Amino acid sequence: METAEIKNGSIVHAKIENIGAGTLTGRFTSTKPNAPQKVYLASGWFNEEQERRVAKAEKVLRGLGLDVFSPREHQAPELEYGSVEWRQVTFDNDIDHIDWADFLFAIYDEEDAGTMMEIGYAYATGKPVLVYHEGHDIVNLMITDSLTAYFKDWATVSAYDYSRMKHLPYTGSVI
Repeated sequence: METAEIKNGSIVHAKIENIGAGTLTGRFTSTKPNAPQKVYLASGWFNEEQERRVAKAEKVLRGLGLDVFSPREHQAPELEYGSVEWRQVTFDNDIDHIDWADFLFAIYDEEDAGTMMEIGYAYATGKPVLVYHEGHDIVNLMITDSLTAYFKDWATVSAYDYSRMKHLPYTGSVI
C-alpha cells in the first residue's frame, strides 16, 4: 500500500508493508526543499568502546544538522531479540534506511561484520561511504578502496563539507 503524509512540514512518501504481528516496515523519502542530508550511521555498539564511538558520532553528526539514522536506536523492542521475525524486521529496516540515506558514515573497527556488510551494500548501491577510524591497525583494502572520505579525528569529521563529498583517501597500509 502506498501513502503520503505531511511530517515536520515536508511531504513524506511511504511504501508500507505489514510483515506480521502488526509490525510495519517501509521506505521513506522526503521532498522538503533544503532538507538536511540523510545519513545512515553504520557501527557496532556491542562493547564499551563501540558504544562510546557511536554515541559520539550521533552527537557530532546531528550537531552538524544531518538527519541521522542510527540502527541502535531502532531495534524493534516489541519483538523477541534474535527471533526470526526480529531478524527480518531489523535487516529490512537497516537496508531500507541505507537506501533512504544520502550517504553512509561508518565507524571502522573490524569487530562488527554487520558494519562491513553495510559499507559494501552502500558502495554497491552508489552511496558515498565515509569512514571514521580511531585505531592504528591496518585497514582492509575492500574498505579503503570503496570509501569517499577517511577520517581519523572528530575535528576533521566536523569540518568536512558534506554537500560536496570531496574525496579524502586513506593513505596508510592495507591488508
